[in-house]
Amino acid sequence: MTARFSHLKVLVRSPLGVFSTLVILASLLVGLSAAYSVAFERTNSMHAGDFQRQESISVGNPSHDEFIQHEHEQQQAPIIELQDLPPVQIAQRVQVEPGDNISTLLDHLGVDPGELQVLLRDGEQAFELRRVFPGQWIEVGMNPDGRLDMLRIERDAANSIEWRRREGRGDFQLNIESLEPEVHLSYASETIVNNLFIAGQRGGLGDEIILRLAKIFRWDIDFVLDVRTGDSFELLYESKYLDGKFHRYGDILAARFTNRGSVHTALRYINEEGETEYYTPDGKNLRGAFLRAPVDFTRVSSGFSFKRRHPLFDKVRAHLGVDYAAPTGTPVKAAGTGKVITVQRKSSSGNYVEIAHAGGIETRYLHLSRFARGITPGTRVRQGDVIGYVGSTGWATGPHLHYEYIENGRHMDPRKIPVVRDEAIADADMSLFLAQTSPWHDRLNSFDSRISVIGAN
Repeated sequence: MTARFSHLKVLVRSPLGVFSTLVILASLLVGLSAAYSVAFERTNSMHAGDFQRQESISVGNPSHDEFIQHEHEQQQAPIIELQDLPPVQIAQRVQVEPGDNISTLLDHLGVDPGELQVLLRDGEQAFELRRVFPGQWIEVGMNPDGRLDMLRIERDAANSIEWRRREGRGDFQLNIESLEPEVHLSYASETIVNNLFIAGQRGGLGDEIILRLAKIFRWDIDFVLDVRTGDSFELLYESKYLDGKFHRYGDILAARFTNRGSVHTALRYINEEGETEYYTPDGKNLRGAFLRAPVDFTRVSSGFSFKRRHPLFDKVRAHLGVDYAAPTGTPVKAAGTGKVITVQRKSSSGNYVEIAHAGGIETRYLHLSRFARGITPGTRVRQGDVIGYVGSTGWATGPHLHYEYIENGRHMDPRKIPVVRDEAIADADMSLFLAQTSPWHDRLNSFDSRISVIGAN
């Protein structure tokens, strides 16, 4: 541009140069006009968006007046007032952890404590609110003003409970939601190589159902001592599904466990009172009067013996019980139904519990780290109730349970006590028992590994 203006200074000195100068000025004006048009088009494109693209297709570039008119039309678009919009609900969700309760959770989510008091006024609502356990989910919905509109507790994938504020009122409506899972009949069979749980994993089974299998046969098989490589099991059980996904295990309908060549078979039976028990195919109850072991899946560190060298005093003494080594805090269960007669601490036995049973039988549980809540002299306990927890109090070299079985004042080896069965199926109920259990027994004997739907509970 500088070179062009230098040339003009020379041309204007002559008449002919004046004409040439006018031609050059006209050329410059045309160039400036084109440059302005390009710049305007770019600016218009940035501000007008789709309007510019639409106009360029039909009538070319818009004029300045058209551009201003378009801007004015955009400003005249209808305005929506905020008060015309529905209230926005702010949703928050948190998972329950150990130690949480509904009060601390709602406080963490910013819910006014007064809202919880409104919920607690209703007895049924208060009961449900207190049933909050780790792993469950809590969800709240609040308006921007902080009022609670909705509270939801997801018990699991199939069960939830929800409170919604009644319109125009200050209280809440309680709704309980339950989804019915689809129940499938499943079958599994494995041989034990390492241990029962690894065998279950190979068969696609979770630890939960393996524990249930062991509990069915715990009166006949000591799963701490008796299980060997080559033992096998098979079971027919329910699998429950929601939306095509596995939800949880249902009941074990039939099971067979082969232990050291002995075959044990169990069939589920629900009596007319709705109670579930497991029986042999001929109607004998699998439940015994005493458990083989009062702790689950531990190891025996010392057996019953009248001559054993004591690990602390290096002297030969009678060891009138069985020691089960287990981590501190492992639950200890009552071996049988009875009444607690002793709950105390001694220098040698540490914390110990003594239970009296029918038939002149007593059981003792020594070296506990602590007693279970509610266990006091005179307390009635049922077989399987937790009475304390494994520890190393008293004369103990490490955490373990020392368990004794005494019959009419005489100590006996708990592992060699003959199984005393609960009542068998009465003759009058045998036809009902067979009608209910025979299909599962037959299916267990000839299962073809297909999975079929058997309906919903």
